[in-house]
Amino acid sequence: MKKRRLASLRRAVCLAAVLSALGAGTAVAASPPHPTEVGTTAVGGSPGSVAVSPDGSQAFVMIDDSDKDGPTALVKVVDTGTGAVKATLPLPRSNALMAGQVTVSRDGKRAYALAAQTVTVIDAVADTVLRTFAVPDQPRPAGWAPGLLKSVAVSPDGASLYVSQDGARTYRQGGPSRVMVFAAATGACTGSVNIDNQYVNDVLVHPGGKDVYVSGGAGLVHLDVAATPPTVVRTVVQPPGESGTSGATISADGSRIYDVVNNLGHVRVISTADDGTLATIAVVQGYSDLRNPMLSHDGTRLYVVKNDIDGPSVAVADTATRTLLDPLADVDATDVRGAAISADDSTLYLAGSGALQFLTVR
Repeated sequence: MKKRRLASLRRAVCLAAVLSALGAGTAVAASPPHPTEVGTTAVGGSPGSVAVSPDGSQAFVMIDDSDKDGPTALVKVVDTGTGAVKATLPLPRSNALMAGQVTVSRDGKRAYALAAQTVTVIDAVADTVLRTFAVPDQPRPAGWAPGLLKSVAVSPDGASLYVSQDGARTYRQGGPSRVMVFAAATGACTGSVNIDNQYVNDVLVHPGGKDVYVSGGAGLVHLDVAATPPTVVRTVVQPPGESGTSGATISADGSRIYDVVNNLGHVRVISTADDGTLATIAVVQGYSDLRNPMLSHDGTRLYVVKNDIDGPSVAVADTATRTLLDPLADVDATDVRGAAISADDSTLYLAGSGALQFLTVR
């Protein structure tokens, strides 16, 4: 933790929230006050995905790194109250510096991390590795490499895991991606469904548990995971000019999905009632490197990381009016690869450039 930061992040977050409430007034559409950086924790390597425990007490950060033997992958557990790294958990060695996502179950008891064609199960209370299991080999022609494991999500009851994987690859060629279903208790694969594009990104689970959405090169694909194996319900229609989606997030009540479209610089608002597009939120005009969409748990704010030549920032949108507010520009990293929001919607966690940065936003 940098010495110039406050000693206790929790006290800082609470103080910032009180000051914000005293000075913000009552106008719903008003821009929030400028964020306060309350801490930066060095985590080393190339940090990527971030997941925060439901009680907000710790953050799990996926790290790509290397040593004398080659690439490595780690999960570092950060105490959000003190900024201290509580644990460093090694993952199976990867043959490429691109580990996948880490996520935490809704009850906060387990975390799951993707690296080197495996899923690692973490005791999120004791901060120890429980076990690791391999995903089934990906069907592919001889000489092709398997696709990278990208995202993992947990069913509302904690019984199932949904893992997305890019398509198998060789020089300038790629096969279909897939989403696999695993029994969380045993690691047994219970089903798999192909997606008609080489690349996938985020996996979203509807609170009802029956429906899963996956973003990627094909756009947003709706799956029925109650079926065994899971089936494709539909690919959400993309308006003319759109080319896939770089990430997505779902509201706490499951009614809305916010889908990031890089090539047009906007976010689509989709109703899960019929998978129809309700509106778009313009972030920039034309292409931009937009990623890591985050929706506040109360549904009022959408945050999207924007990386450009001037350095990263975070776009902020009011979801009621679907208009942009002042962006968050106080980002230390030169490249943000992972982001998460706290359960009380007060803090953003941004991972990049060897560090985890804390920003209070409410």
